[in-house]
Amino acid sequence: MFEVRDWIESAIVSDISKYGAAKSVASILTDVENIDCSSQVAFAESLFAHRVRMLEHVHNRLLAEQALGLYRNFLLVIALINVDDSKERMTRIVDFLRRLWTHVGKSEKAEAIALLLEENRHWCANVATRF
Repeated sequence: MFEVRDWIESAIVSDISKYGAAKSVASILTDVENIDCSSQVAFAESLFAHRVRMLEHVHNRLLAEQALGLYRNFLLVIALINVDDSKERMTRIVDFLRRLWTHVGKSEKAEAIALLLEENRHWCANVATRF
């Protein structure tokens, strides 16, 4: 899933960087701040809802459809796999999204994609012990 996430989310950043207006990125950033971190299930549902709303800003509808399928898989993983450090994970994910979309908002596409790839490498490292 993380390998596919590299491709899909890099394409999303490219798409929104090319076609998205500043108000799109501002809307996405505002939405990031409203992700519910009160519990693991609430977080999973809220993050998924955020991602669905973010996909409304994607110009390429085929890309958005593919991303939606990927995000459904992540919803299940996040909601159903219990981990000891769920609060830390939620904080890390929200911080990552904040930094990612801030880069996009500043027209720093290369930095955004580098950050995205770095974050995915973090989650891929020792994936068996993380989940």
